[in-house]
Amino acid sequence: MKLYSVDDLKFLLTLRGIGTAYRMGRLASSEVKKISTENDLIAQFRAERENIGRYFILRGGKLESRRGIHPNPEWSWVFSDSATAFKILSAGTDEAVAQATMEGKVRSEGDAAKGFWFLNMMKVAKTALMSPLDKFKKKTEE
Repeated sequence: MKLYSVDDLKFLLTLRGIGTAYRMGRLASSEVKKISTENDLIAQFRAERENIGRYFILRGGKLESRRGIHPNPEWSWVFSDSATAFKILSAGTDEAVAQATMEGKVRSEGDAAKGFWFLNMMKVAKTALMSPLDKFKKKTEE
């Protein structure tokens, strides 16, 4: 049995949450439903040094999330290590991605157009989830 570091676990749990966020966003937003049927894709997020990750199979708008490394993903987002991956994913900003890319800590492999489409779809799903929460937060602060 493989022992995981705290950074590994934070990365892996974040990836697990991506699948859940997508499913909830798809329920909350017709835009996510529409975008999700535009392409089919096997996407992977992987920490290179630890060789750990998760892959997502999107077919007809349905997303399967599986642990491990896929032997032949169509697109991968490869992070130098799990700590860097968690830092970038939890920041959730284009600036964090751009900085890490310039530093050589993250790269895209495979079909970049589909990969960036997938990342955009996940942003739309996150926005669909966060919008009602933001409205609730504003009401409670008034």
